[in-house]
Amino acid sequence: MSGSNPRNRAYTATLPDFPVTISNSYIDNGSEPFPLLEWNDVTYLPLTWKYAHDMLGLELVWDETKGLNVIGGQQQVLGAIYYDDKDYLYMYPELVTEPGRGGLKVKKSLEETPIWMTEEETGELRKRVEELERKNAGEPVSLETKDDGLYYQGLRLMTKEQMTVSPGEAGMAHIRELKGARFDLSSGITLVSVEKITAYNIGRSLYEYRTFLILGKEVSEIMELKQPLDRIIANDDGSFWLVSNGMPTHGRIMTGTQRIALLDAKGNVRLANEALNESDIVAPGVSTSGLKDLLTDDGKLLIYRSGISNDGKFTPKDTQGYYWLDTSFNVSKVDALDALAKEVNSPDRPSLNKSVYMGSDRKFYLLRTKNNTIFNYSDNKTGRWYDAELLATQ
Repeated sequence: MSGSNPRNRAYTATLPDFPVTISNSYIDNGSEPFPLLEWNDVTYLPLTWKYAHDMLGLELVWDETKGLNVIGGQQQVLGAIYYDDKDYLYMYPELVTEPGRGGLKVKKSLEETPIWMTEEETGELRKRVEELERKNAGEPVSLETKDDGLYYQGLRLMTKEQMTVSPGEAGMAHIRELKGARFDLSSGITLVSVEKITAYNIGRSLYEYRTFLILGKEVSEIMELKQPLDRIIANDDGSFWLVSNGMPTHGRIMTGTQRIALLDAKGNVRLANEALNESDIVAPGVSTSGLKDLLTDDGKLLIYRSGISNDGKFTPKDTQGYYWLDTSFNVSKVDALDALAKEVNSPDRPSLNKSVYMGSDRKFYLLRTKNNTIFNYSDNKTGRWYDAELLATQ
């Protein structure tokens, strides 16, 4: 209550005598610990976290020099982090206003304004990243279609019924493509993944995945993994972690499809989701192309547990968080990452997968989808930029 009002006088504010709503949510002003107040025909809103951050989407930032900054109304320019090297994070843009601009690169110190890359520079980098991703995703192989099924090097993987669709199926369905990829493991086991793409005349396609284990001339399907196989991680005891980041659909990951399985040297498979009764398990860093070694020196794998049961009922549990996992399925909680685990429920981020990036330096970088903010969780550093400075001509 400043302006031209003398400071050495007392003033009385009252509660508004009319209904108050914020973003279509009714405010029970009489029961609020910090209510809205009315004085001199002006309604005043307290800058609490509930009102400013949760309801209005504003960001409250304290600066030792500038004082309190209230930030809002920003256009999102920074998109997902897709690659990093020693010095930079590389990001997709959410908004491009000038021709010729490709992606952005951000200094890992987070102390400098992000730099726009040209479309040519971005294209060359994407080619290198895709080459790294192909190495993790297996070697493409030729599959042979015969009258009785689908074959790989003379071994039948799928029956005719499994690799075809009924002519009478709704939507005029037809098999558009069958793609195979091979993973040769040091134990003499070969894995072959098959991607089946069924096209419909409504313009949509159905993607189905199967993974087959080949030991000698014997073929068996790994029934626990019917989603893309994203990374295979070798353990010192001759076993392997088989990691899937899940089945994408309509811009999100289907619940219950983020899975990790252990394949031993004899070809036995055990699903971590079943052993831990966890609907979804993520291995951070699996999608980081430049991160080769995902295990600790003592052979443990860092995982994120969803806190949802794997019994088909999707019952909430108190297990959400980061853990160390060994090949005996023993887990130990990583308490230092508890705050990071809680980020999954933050309204500032679309999903844990898209916004938490584990760099090749094994540090965690978080993208917040409000106000173009990147947070280095490992070093407790924040980079924040206004849309105007990101979109300015450089």
